Amino acid sequence: MGQRPEVPLFGLARLLEVIEEFESRKGRDPYTRELLGYLRMWGYGEDLLLLAWDLGLVERYDDYCDPRTQRICRFNRVSKRGHEFLRHYRALMRLLGRSDGD
Repeated sequence: MGQRPEVPLFGLARLLEVIEEFESRKGRDPYTRELLGYLRMWGYGEDLLLLAWDLGLVERYDDYCDPRTQRICRFNRVSKRGHEFLRHYRALMRLLGRSDGD
């Protein structure tokens, strides 16, 4: 039986939260270079992004980076499944953070 690779839940959650935060601040989705710059994790961040895409947590699409230029960028947004993942992840973190012995 093959062993499944470890999924970095914290890293995926952080990636999705950065995308949400960027969209709420800038009013648009981040393109990949911007997103990796915000994460400050180029190699690992790109691996996380590709994993999130493979898992269906992120949708990627191509569009003009700037309406005034002809340069095309790959933009990233949190998918419906990604929002669901974040909701459950946050609930789990709240549950694990409880110190009342329940």
